[in-house]
Amino acid sequence: MKFDMVIMNDKIVFGAVLFAGGVLYALYSNFYTNTSNTYYIWVLPEIAGFAILVMGLAEEKQSKEHDEFLKRASRGQATKEDWNKDGNEFFALRNYDEAIKSYDKALELDPEYASAWVNKGSALYKLGLYHDAIADYDKAIRIDPQSALAWNHKGLALKKLGQKSDASNAFAKAKELGFKV
Repeated sequence: MKFDMVIMNDKIVFGAVLFAGGVLYALYSNFYTNTSNTYYIWVLPEIAGFAILVMGLAEEKQSKEHDEFLKRASRGQATKEDWNKDGNEFFALRNYDEAIKSYDKALELDPEYASAWVNKGSALYKLGLYHDAIADYDKAIRIDPQSALAWNHKGLALKKLGQKSDASNAFAKAKELGFKV
């Protein structure tokens, strides 16, 4: 993890240097080399530097939060919400196998946790395991029949399997429950 922190800190430093360098260059070119009294602003380095700086800070914060989660998890203090969030982070990174493992940990703590069933189904869907995804969406729907998201995602998986009529029914139920595309 220390290597990741070095990279993130380098990203923060690089962003700050790029931002400051852009500002200094703009000041220099406007005040020391400008003979026409026309001032120019070239904001690309400042914008890029600021964006890199913000990304680095966000990644550092996320890394610290993940380290805290891992400490809680190693002590057996992670909640179902913690595991679900961990799964969502893996999902966002397209690491669906690890996401499924985290969702399973959440479901070990609470087998009636509908959000984790929907999220696990979505990871399975991304892996092309549509039948398994539908089974998980059905579990979420059994727990929370009002879950528009579960109904919509079930419709997507059914559509992938060519079950158009069942997919249409699932989409209609999702829409009835307020799902907006």
